[in-house]
Amino acid sequence: MRPRALRHPDIRSLSRNVTWYLVAHRSGARVFEDRGDGDIPHCIQAFDRPEGRLKGREIESSRPGRLFSLSSSEKHAVGAHVDARDTLAQEFAKKLASLLHDSRSRQEFDRLVLVAEPRFLGRLRGAMDEATLKYVAGTSATELWDFEAPDLPQKLLELKLG
Repeated sequence: MRPRALRHPDIRSLSRNVTWYLVAHRSGARVFEDRGDGDIPHCIQAFDRPEGRLKGREIESSRPGRLFSLSSSEKHAVGAHVDARDTLAQEFAKKLASLLHDSRSRQEFDRLVLVAEPRFLGRLRGAMDEATLKYVAGTSATELWDFEAPDLPQKLLELKLG
């Protein structure tokens, strides 16, 4: 009988307790990491999206064409009207979802907490894959983006999660 080769466990799988807090808004996001060691979470990544702060009229977008009805003098828009800010927010949500997917695949966190205003939180959850959604330990439909960086980590620990 041949002896079985011993496998060394992956260091990441040994008693880790890493929680990531994604604090997101259409104009940016910050990822905070809580290693479960009693320290407050610290920011490990930040994303600034200045175009997310632009008003709808400031964002260049192609306007839908117009058609005239032969039976009346009414004009009709061609194609669905989509707010340019909504499009940019959706693109950013997809980018963040991709980042979370990649980080989950590399086992960088054990749990995930999503914090965003309700509309962006819905976009973000909708853009995430099922495997990453299973890591979501809680969500907070709260606007914390405007909190100053020194106060934000403590606010994260005080959140009432849903």
